[in-house]
Amino acid sequence: MSKEQYNFSSREDFVESWLSEMPAMLGDFGETFSIVEKSIKQWIAEGFKPQQITDGLYKIVGTNLIYYWFQDNNDIIVAAELEKKNQGYAVLIVGKNPKYKNTPPYATTLYQSILSDIPQSLLFSDQQLSNDGISLWKKLMSEPSNVVSVYNKEAPGQSFKTLETPNELDDYLGPYRANYRFVLSKKGLSLAETSSYFNLRRYRELSKGL
Repeated sequence: MSKEQYNFSSREDFVESWLSEMPAMLGDFGETFSIVEKSIKQWIAEGFKPQQITDGLYKIVGTNLIYYWFQDNNDIIVAAELEKKNQGYAVLIVGKNPKYKNTPPYATTLYQSILSDIPQSLLFSDQQLSNDGISLWKKLMSEPSNVVSVYNKEAPGQSFKTLETPNELDDYLGPYRANYRFVLSKKGLSLAETSSYFNLRRYRELSKGL
């Protein structure tokens, strides 16, 4: 691959991974649960066998989509649909079975389990963060291995910032912050690679080679 081809490819990978449109959330976890549960059951009906990762945790891997969920007997408790990107995974929809409201496992546990199973970071839209609730995200940040970063999709390289404290999340919520997106990484490989992607994007912004 020539230098020009590499630069074009890496630019396109960044745009596709971090700047493409993401669906808005459709309500609370109970409402979104029926959607993701239906999708999982359709995949199983088509002959896709769930892979058991740990006790109660399963996944189905497709070409572009991947599903993770916790299950108790025949009940799916909390589930997520992700889209595989070249530089990370975008979380499209998350839902929790209303029968298990306010009982574990929680969405935080699911996100933590997904991070343990993949080398990349997870991308969330601003609507998803608001829908999940700020307390959920602050709990994720309290885990020593987790890092939450934020960026404005209008100037991603310039605005990318890794948050130091949970209270910093408050500065990036509200309708006037609608262009912001959030990244959940693990310390180590996923954080290092994600930061490098945005460092390169910053270089291109400065040189106008977007």
